[in-house]
Amino acid sequence: MEKGEPLTDPDSRALEAALRTVDGEGNCFALLVSDDDKNHFMQAMGGPEMFAVEYAEAEQVFRCRDVRLETVIALFHSYRRGSDWWRRGVVWKDVTGKLDEW
Repeated sequence: MEKGEPLTDPDSRALEAALRTVDGEGNCFALLVSDDDKNHFMQAMGGPEMFAVEYAEAEQVFRCRDVRLETVIALFHSYRRGSDWWRRGVVWKDVTGKLDEW
């Protein structure tokens, strides 16, 4: 969390509560880092209603935009659990090397 305390291995409720604090003003993003590889992560930016979500792995970065909060929560839960629903739950665009494109 940008303005909050880091959460170590958050349960479902803590993860959802943290995501609900992302408001696009004082707290603009949330980041969930893989336990296995610190270069693999999912992050949500924006809020409080609509977000951009990115994930990174194997030196590639992907983004989806205009994602509603409930979908962001579902993506983060799926990513945290190791499910692959998050890969097909939204349309991802490869933005590797184009991170300034919104």
